[in-house]
Amino acid sequence: MPMGAQRRLVAAVIGSGALVAGMAVGVPAMSSAVSRTVSSAAEAKVNGSVSGSKTSVSTSAATLAVAALGGFVATAPSPLLDTRVDAGASGPIAPGATVVVPVAGHAGVPASGVAAVVLNLQVLDPGAIGLVDVHAPSSAARPLPGGGPMAQAASGFTLAPLDSSGAVAVTDEATVSTHVYADVVGYVAKPSATAGGFVPIRPVVALDSRTDPAGALVPAIPRTLGLAGIPADARAITVEVSVLTPAAAGTVALGSAGLAPATVSFGPGVSTTGQTIVQLGPGGVTITDAASVPLLAVVTVTGYVTGGIATAAGAIVPTAPTPVIDSRVGLGTPGTLAPMAEASAAVLGVGGVRADDVAAVLLQISVLPGSSAGYLSVYQGIGPAPLSATVRFDAGRASQTMVAVPVDGDGRFSVLNGSAGRTDVVAVVIGYVLEQQAPQASTSRYLRDLHGDGGDPDRLFADGCGDAAASDPAGPVLALVDVGAQTLHAPLSPAAPGVLLSGTQLRLSYSQLVAALDGYVDGWASCRPGAATLAIGTSTDGDFLSYDATSKGTDWASSVIAPVRAHAAPAGITIAGAIDVEAGFAGTEEQAEQWERAYLSATDAQLVENGSADACPTTPAAACQPVIDDLGSTKTWTPAQYYALAHGIAPGRIVALPQIYLPIQAQQWAAIAHVGASATDHLQFVGALSSQAACAPANSGCASMTPAAAFSTLSSALAADPSTPQPELAYVTDLQA
Repeated sequence: MPMGAQRRLVAAVIGSGALVAGMAVGVPAMSSAVSRTVSSAAEAKVNGSVSGSKTSVSTSAATLAVAALGGFVATAPSPLLDTRVDAGASGPIAPGATVVVPVAGHAGVPASGVAAVVLNLQVLDPGAIGLVDVHAPSSAARPLPGGGPMAQAASGFTLAPLDSSGAVAVTDEATVSTHVYADVVGYVAKPSATAGGFVPIRPVVALDSRTDPAGALVPAIPRTLGLAGIPADARAITVEVSVLTPAAAGTVALGSAGLAPATVSFGPGVSTTGQTIVQLGPGGVTITDAASVPLLAVVTVTGYVTGGIATAAGAIVPTAPTPVIDSRVGLGTPGTLAPMAEASAAVLGVGGVRADDVAAVLLQISVLPGSSAGYLSVYQGIGPAPLSATVRFDAGRASQTMVAVPVDGDGRFSVLNGSAGRTDVVAVVIGYVLEQQAPQASTSRYLRDLHGDGGDPDRLFADGCGDAAASDPAGPVLALVDVGAQTLHAPLSPAAPGVLLSGTQLRLSYSQLVAALDGYVDGWASCRPGAATLAIGTSTDGDFLSYDATSKGTDWASSVIAPVRAHAAPAGITIAGAIDVEAGFAGTEEQAEQWERAYLSATDAQLVENGSADACPTTPAAACQPVIDDLGSTKTWTPAQYYALAHGIAPGRIVALPQIYLPIQAQQWAAIAHVGASATDHLQFVGALSSQAACAPANSGCASMTPAAAFSTLSSALAADPSTPQPELAYVTDLQA
């Protein structure tokens, strides 16, 4: 979806009655023959009739682009401007003239709280090459970067910012009077602090090599862009890149150090403008001439994506550019697209796109020079294709534009070649849009509200009731009860082992613990009827000399999980075991394996691994660093060992609910998942464990992301690696003390 704050429409001389319009994004105008065909077949659908009555455009590119962006609110297509019938303006717009059209409170757009409106804009019956610029009334129309008109056209979808007047201005920069038609197809709420939000800005020129002291871009030599006004924590920027009459075809690459660059392609001899998203990293952004000749180029920043961890519906998540359709090499299609042929691609889990909760993907669509003019339709799923043009192109000219397209349940979108000739098409994923927020977080708890007396079941009954009442009443629930380390130190003994409650000095025998846990289960069942899973967890900390790992694992299964499981079964509550495995705890990796094997041999209950991968790498090829444990010993575990403990020892019996308190932990677990993944097997994650509530007290000594941020961070980290496909993460749960 084009997301620049202002857009210019270009109309070419194509013959009487023909319809061609679009943004100046490097897409040439169609020939008159093809244009007339499109106009007669689809004009009512794309442009509406003169009377303003609308044929449904629920599958048009404009509607799809807006509906896909949850943060962008879709509206039923509604005419805003039609100069042919004096709607919004009296007659055609004269050369150099500007008409101001009220938007807020009209055509389904709220009267307040709107930052920008999304339009499907068309120039009708153009008599000459020219431009139409859409901008806020308080901003002047900006001149062409190239200093003159571009005889090119593209789809007419534009995101126009609103100022305090709640209107948009349309300026005719052509040399003749021009009829203009505009539908409102959606709007975007005013920017907020939500991570992943798009903020349109008044376009700012970040580089103009015509006036830059360094002159034209030189092949392979990076040039730094000026990003004045972009927040330091922004995640990405949207840009228009104009390459002016290049002597040869090629590309320019834009990016930050350490991040995959975005590219804009162009053909020889014709000024071209392309749009893309550029991820931001330390050290700023550079543009590099990847062609074989020097280039004159203008880079204009049109907006930015807010920083932080995106969790809200409609948030934009930029990704490393990844081709998903390339007809030249048979990617997504057997070869060059024949007339009215389609190419399709599945994108969920590909190139950093999440495997679930994706409303749309952001694409760069490129058309390679061909023998015929025409158009492309980009749409959700697989056929039938809509009679609408997402990209228009002319014979012998390359073109490129940015769009957003929703994906169907299988994660697919398609591209239709609407030209009369064979056409090569490339589609590159450059980001995606979140569809849903993270599931409602359940409350997990450190088991500390005990005294070792007969009142413990009542105390935990109240805790269980409160935790249950705070959980999602409709969806599935998983909660962790984190007990502490197993022990047989006094007042316990080998004949009566038990636990040392985490964060306390209180030791309970297993029978005392089970009585308290039964009270917790009863409270949960009383205050939230229905299915739930409670994972009762210990750790690999404590004394492993007098109380060996095999005995601990067996005892946890038989002395804790078995009796609590029997008590919970009538209420429909599932009891699982849980183990917090960390290199920083006293137990060795070998002892952790011994514990797990003993537990799994003594019960058929599931085991939840809820540890952290201390000092492990964020990339699969690296090794974990040494860790000094609670006993002062130095240990160096491997990612493969973590993989075994979280899955490999017993695939299907062990699931992972990793601690995701900081973003690096999600990256560590994604790297661990990669290490052991194969075509038939991979680590199974059920969700993310945060600790915001437990870390909230001042001077608690810890920090944690919010549950939603933990969930989204883990989901995104796993989705970035196609070798670790995951079903939708079902749970996020937050520890409290």
